[in-house]
Amino acid sequence: MIWYGTASFFNNCPTSPPGGGACGTCFATLGGVAYPHLNGFPGDYSYYCAPEPPPNNGGLPAMNCGDYLPIWSTCYSRNIQSEIVDHGPGAACTLDQVTCPFTYRAYRLLDLTPVTFSNLGGDPNAGLMMTEFQTP
Repeated sequence: MIWYGTASFFNNCPTSPPGGGACGTCFATLGGVAYPHLNGFPGDYSYYCAPEPPPNNGGLPAMNCGDYLPIWSTCYSRNIQSEIVDHGPGAACTLDQVTCPFTYRAYRLLDLTPVTFSNLGGDPNAGLMMTEFQTP
């Protein structure tokens, strides 16, 4: 299924071992994504803002640390496969507005490490971008 939402820039993972984040594999110097519904971690941060068809009825499908998520930057026409390295975003379900050149209003569903954010064409000073991503 393809999902649409904003992604924020986050830079709270260490730059050297041991890794940080919920998965222990988050590094500020590597690509990665914080995903809101991780198996083994309490809380589906997307439950109230990402409707899913029955039988789940709310939230994104659960995924695992180390799974790869195909992500497309709506604004910059770039795509990558990024490893899930953390549980987040902490500000999930915030209704954001992103302009690039069109104005989008969407819920925040992902956090991206600086490397992933830049590889998708994002400006860390802006801190947000419009994305599409696919779950199994």
